[in-house]
Amino acid sequence: MRSVIQTIILAILFHQAMHAATLRIIDPQQNWNFFNGYIDNVEMEISPVGSQVQVELTFSLFVDSINKSNSYYGILPTYLNSMLEMQMNFDLPANAYIYDSYLWLDNTTIIRAAITSRMNAINIYEGIVKRQRDPSILLKNTSTNYSFNVYPIATNFSRKVKLVYTVPFEFNSINSEMIPLPNNVLQFMHKDAVAKIKINNTTNYSFTNAVFPLKHNSINNTPQSAEIEIHGSFFKKQSISYLEMSNASKSPVIFNYYSMNVNQGYYELKVHNALLYNVKSNTKVFNYSLPFAGTGIIYNKFNSSSNTLIANEDFMESGRYEGTFNQGDSIVFNYKVDNTFYQIKVPMHTNTHLIIQKNWVNAYCNNNPNTQESNNLSLMNRVLTTSTAFLALETGDTVKTPINSLTNQGGGGMPVDINNPEEDAAGITVYPNPFVDHFIVKCPAVIKSIEIYQINGNLAYRKDVSNEDDSKEIKVETKDFESALPSGMYFIVVYTSEGIYRYKLNKI
Repeated sequence: MRSVIQTIILAILFHQAMHAATLRIIDPQQNWNFFNGYIDNVEMEISPVGSQVQVELTFSLFVDSINKSNSYYGILPTYLNSMLEMQMNFDLPANAYIYDSYLWLDNTTIIRAAITSRMNAINIYEGIVKRQRDPSILLKNTSTNYSFNVYPIATNFSRKVKLVYTVPFEFNSINSEMIPLPNNVLQFMHKDAVAKIKINNTTNYSFTNAVFPLKHNSINNTPQSAEIEIHGSFFKKQSISYLEMSNASKSPVIFNYYSMNVNQGYYELKVHNALLYNVKSNTKVFNYSLPFAGTGIIYNKFNSSSNTLIANEDFMESGRYEGTFNQGDSIVFNYKVDNTFYQIKVPMHTNTHLIIQKNWVNAYCNNNPNTQESNNLSLMNRVLTTSTAFLALETGDTVKTPINSLTNQGGGGMPVDINNPEEDAAGITVYPNPFVDHFIVKCPAVIKSIEIYQINGNLAYRKDVSNEDDSKEIKVETKDFESALPSGMYFIVVYTSEGIYRYKLNKI
């Protein structure tokens, strides 16, 4: 009976998720209780690549233990009672796709999510019921809708994540390119949070402005990039917002290609129909030719508008080619308006970025869903589809991050620096982190006792400090533990004469 009820609840939540973005914190052992959450420490890096932009979105997830609302259906548990799970559902703009996901295990180690089949990822994630490892799972539900779950999270510490996706530029009538921002995610920013955004300029594209009603503060501007800040409150006011970039090429037709080898590759064609002379209505009468040296073909091509040039909209096509191009020659684009034919010649641009190939993979998978070939292409190229998933586990691939990549901003006990331990706002210091056989705690107040908890909430160690010592520094050695402490993440609770402090520690 319980499984039936859970199935009904999950079905209701899935139905709701298709209509509105959500960020919920749940107790996985009692998943009918929902609590509030928010994001902070938002950083974005935006890089134009061909007719697309690559967006690296990094943020930290927090449990909101202060502001209660109608979403509360129970008592918010502390981390000593239960580890919590973050569930986010959000949309990205049409034709966007995600191709990377990262989960911070601690302040120096990032897990790069593996891409696997959707059902395999769900089974593995849900199979870690006792939550002995750190998992995250990212799913694509529809062409624009995604689900993202992270475990564990608690009232005393946050989780840092990173999503990488690409989205097409949107053209406007003044020959500027518009970058749609992920408002569906950014709307969950803390009311006092600020998003830090870096926009990388290229030869053709350079940052101009944040489009009204957004307001931005310029932090650092160079010919290579612009760094700005936008207050989180702006993203709560509208469903979509944009950054504007100038387009120096002024060309109505853009062609980029990526060569796998001398005879094969991928291409993308973009047509700004608003700039085509006299195109006031839709037309299917157009073609283009590529400057092959000898015989060449294009195949497996997919476009956004059923082989139609739609007035005042962009036409985008991804395809494959075989053959060798005459370097320096132009693509010839022909179209007809009424009874008159027009011809445009534009240069071809070679591009070494894999985005051109990933664009085609995304288009192929969208047009051939749930086939073995599309599944294989998704897995081989790390392009998320409705049949695959990104799964990050503690035992997965890791990469090292710079020191101090996490901060204490936004609340919650974040781990301290491993090489140069810093004091937090309360003046407490814990190091080294991660530790091997010992760690040291320094505090401005007298330490009364120390407890170490496993990630599942079980007490692993407790040490009381004699009242006669009045010690503000203590060394904890693993040799004093009743049983060996395996490698992994732990939570330390320090009881002092002035309060209780909590940190996340890692043993290696």
